[in-house]
Amino acid sequence: MCSCATSVPTPAPAPSAIVPSARQREELEALGYAASFEPSVHAPGARTLAPGRVSPGLNLWDSGHDSVAFLTDDQGYEVHRWSSSLAAVLPDTIVGRRDDHHQHHFSRVDVTQAGELVAIWQTYGLVKLDRDSRVLWAIPGGFHHHLEIEPDGSLWVISDERRTTDAFGAPMSVWRDQVEHRGADGHLIERVDLLSALQAAPEHLAKVFPTPPHPPDIFHANSVRVVADGAIPGLPKGPNLLVSLRNPSALVVVNVPTARVVWSERGPWRQQHDATPLGDGRIQLFDNVGGPAGTARALVWDSVADRLVWSWPSGDAPPIRARMLGAVQALENGDTLVTHAIVGDVYEVAPDGEVVWEFTNPNQLTRTDAGPGVKPETAVILAMRRIPPGWFGDWLKSP
Repeated sequence: MCSCATSVPTPAPAPSAIVPSARQREELEALGYAASFEPSVHAPGARTLAPGRVSPGLNLWDSGHDSVAFLTDDQGYEVHRWSSSLAAVLPDTIVGRRDDHHQHHFSRVDVTQAGELVAIWQTYGLVKLDRDSRVLWAIPGGFHHHLEIEPDGSLWVISDERRTTDAFGAPMSVWRDQVEHRGADGHLIERVDLLSALQAAPEHLAKVFPTPPHPPDIFHANSVRVVADGAIPGLPKGPNLLVSLRNPSALVVVNVPTARVVWSERGPWRQQHDATPLGDGRIQLFDNVGGPAGTARALVWDSVADRLVWSWPSGDAPPIRARMLGAVQALENGDTLVTHAIVGDVYEVAPDGEVVWEFTNPNQLTRTDAGPGVKPETAVILAMRRIPPGWFGDWLKSP
């Protein structure tokens, strides 16, 4: 049953904390994606800073504190949630593996108009839940970072396998990132290996890797998005996929029918996340360390004119830092939704740079090695997505 908002809604509560040991925390931060990073700075919940200027809709987001996804309104009140457990759904995937934070929270989610949620447990598996959180299917595997559901219910997702390659001279063992197209029922439709797709286009291989990469994580692919016809000029007949490669700070377009990279760029960004084609050659992304003095920023880059057309923060706005994670979304009113993931903050930014709405994750984690008086840390928000009013149809309105 839909848990719809009432006249006296309450913010999403903070469930029991995941408390990694000091050694586990060190390992998690070495991996780059711990469940929390910073002490709480802002008050939890939503704040409207410019009434009447916020793009309407509900917010879908997943939190580093648990395997849970929320729909919340613009005041931060919970409208619906989905939850699950890796140990219950895919118990065999954790046998013989040390307990790590990826077992305890989703790393990316997306949802259908029928309210079916697809979620990744990073490096463990993929699960699809109905709107009442009942498992529709679950698949073990090395899925990670990002997924995108198509209008027909099929989805694109990133996975990897550890294999040896001699693409850069001497044989080396590397993580071979792949993009997979899976049906609405989870079955594999097709798979493209990114290194093979680059090897099929030597000019792009040389552009992405002007010097040999450092194994094993040569790509660290972190987003995959379908490129609409004409969104990036000059591409062959698709489907074409824009893939963000964090470690070489590069973007590539993979043509699925030929399993070949047909476009690549290294621009003014570094270690970027969440690259999205906006049309007319413009690409939006979260630039993690490419801003002034290694700061983070959301940006829009014109790939045709080869120039930066928008970025935030800019001017007198306080800088942000985000050595990892991050997401962006272009909203229907022209604003940009920016997920500053590692501190659990989200900002809606107008084209002139004004922040019109902001949100801080109300869920927190406390370190087991924290001393007396140490503040709990805000759980990361892996990504937030604004969903327009009415998109879900009648099921969300039902009692």
